Amino acid sequence: LEFYERQTRNIILKGGTYNQDCLRQAHDTPVEECNEEVSRLVEGGHWTFGLEFYGVEHLEIRDLTVRNFRTFAVTIGVTIENVWLDLPDRMHAQNQDGFHFWGPGQFLTVKNVGGCVGDDFMNLGPDEQDKKSSITDVLVDGVFLDDADQSIRMLTRGTGSLDRVTVRNVSGTYRSFGFYINSWFPGTTYGDFKNIFIENVDLRQTKPNYDYRAPMLFCVGGNVESLIVKNVRHHHPCDNRALFELGRPFYDLNFEFPKDNMPRMENIVIDGLTIMEEGSAAANADYIQVFLPVDR
Repeated sequence: LEFYERQTRNIILKGGTYNQDCLRQAHDTPVEECNEEVSRLVEGGHWTFGLEFYGVEHLEIRDLTVRNFRTFAVTIGVTIENVWLDLPDRMHAQNQDGFHFWGPGQFLTVKNVGGCVGDDFMNLGPDEQDKKSSITDVLVDGVFLDDADQSIRMLTRGTGSLDRVTVRNVSGTYRSFGFYINSWFPGTTYGDFKNIFIENVDLRQTKPNYDYRAPMLFCVGGNVESLIVKNVRHHHPCDNRALFELGRPFYDLNFEFPKDNMPRMENIVIDGLTIMEEGSAAANADYIQVFLPVDR
């Protein structure tokens, strides 16, 4: 199918503002209203994306602004540099994500991006759509958040994997969730997070906007081979949110794993965690919470 074929090469988008006028766009098109090509590739319907690319080899997006996107701002596999997401008309819980990446994909580079979003700023979700694809060899360097609902999500749920991923230099302000590294969808496979490295995180929290669960900085769950997190600063917390939740199941925090089929977290390193409290806003905070066994 078209999702898995390279049909186009060498596309460059450089400069300009892409305004989707979100208040006048539908959230999605029901599958029965989609054309035959789209209906074969999606389940339930097709969301209204800002920029959407598939099957492209060597796609570069540089020096532009994506404004007022209705759902995901950018859904592609590419090199992205110097892109700002401008969302003056943010809506609550309407999937106004920033950059959304589905597999299969390899060699993704994202540098110097930022802005405001109404959900995840960035989602690396290789098999979120098809439950089988992988994404490998990823560098994200320089993410600047402007009161984003959520920072960076990594999601594998089926037989695909996320491997050789480096994320560094993440700063700015966020509302509810920092890094959601989690299989998210209930199932029996728990995804496959192989080698993930994150360093230099200084995200300042603002008032949370989601009420279905408590805010947090890192929520990690599923099969994790190796997660290394270095140099995290928690500066003057305004609430008692957890910094690390290890072993959280999916989005349902009350889910109980069957004892004969548990996800495995092999290696987790937290190296260089600085917490600077001021006043009593974070009183009684449990900063590192472990819900399932970790091998090392």
